[in-house]
Amino acid sequence: MLTDMDSEQVNDLTSAHLMEAIKSLKQDFHTEINCMLRAIKDIQANISECNGRITQAEERVSAAEDSINSLQTKVKVLEGKDYIKAELAQYLNFNDTRNIKLIW
Repeated sequence: MLTDMDSEQVNDLTSAHLMEAIKSLKQDFHTEINCMLRAIKDIQANISECNGRITQAEERVSAAEDSINSLQTKVKVLEGKDYIKAELAQYLNFNDTRNIKLIW
């Protein structure tokens, strides 16, 4: 049988083991939380980097769209000039031919 002294010693040992187990769990929890926080910071950095790349891509696309619009305008102007030149050339050719016939 256990005496009162033995019972107290058992309770002290049990309490010591429980405290040690709690301390160990606390350390493990702290370590895991730190790992998670580092992972979260890495993810935030990656997201920030991706946002920067997306912004750059959007700026390049916008610049390309502006260039396309400018070029389309220039093409329309040039097409109009070509049409006028063709009409003028046809008119001049027609008049030259008529004038040559009159000379003959």
